[in-house]
Amino acid sequence: ASTSASTSASTSASTSASTSSPSSPEPPKADLVSELLVTTLQLYSDHAKNFDLIESEYHTLSHYILAFPSFSDVSVKVLTLKTLEYVCTGLAVADSAVPLKVATEVFAAMSERLLKEAGKMATVAAREGGTEPKREGTDDANEEKENDERRENAFRTMVQDAQLLCETLVKLLEFDERVGYVMLDCGFLGAKIDDMLDLIMTTVMGVYVSTRPRDENDDDDEGNDEGKEKEETALD
Repeated sequence: ASTSASTSASTSASTSASTSSPSSPEPPKADLVSELLVTTLQLYSDHAKNFDLIESEYHTLSHYILAFPSFSDVSVKVLTLKTLEYVCTGLAVADSAVPLKVATEVFAAMSERLLKEAGKMATVAAREGGTEPKREGTDDANEEKENDERRENAFRTMVQDAQLLCETLVKLLEFDERVGYVMLDCGFLGAKIDDMLDLIMTTVMGVYVSTRPRDENDDDDEGNDEGKEKEETALD
């Protein structure tokens, strides 16, 4: 009797455990990206020389800054920038030139990409302003609408990332003038800014030409050009 009772008890216990297991919450998964960054920051703060030892061998912070735009979690992006700020402002003996150069290059690349995308969006919007609206409900229209939404979401995310990185660079510029020399070495205030200004001018002029209303003088000039071409052909 005792054996049967224990058997039935164990059977019922195992049955209840198997029944309750699907409804039990799963343990939270460890975020290795953020955990590694937190551990690295802890090592940096333990001793001033740890940064030079770790960064010279593994370039941990530089890799995090390089991958900054690809992180989907905003908290990882913020923690990456906070780590950069701590290294540049809290560790006097740390050689932070490489992470600063990487941050400058990433910001320059993001800014150039944003300018190009903004120019394309403005030009397309200007050209489609006077065209006939597209028919809704068709497969092509729905697919194009989804693509536009994804493009706009990606553009907004890139704008937010550029703002975060810009705020960090401004803070570092205000704290230490050596950051400006690092940015100069990267060419951010030289060749890169010239390229961006040229890109802005090209975009503005393209939008102006596409949106400029046509007047009668333009039509007269085109008519005169056509007349001259006809006269030259007749003379030939």
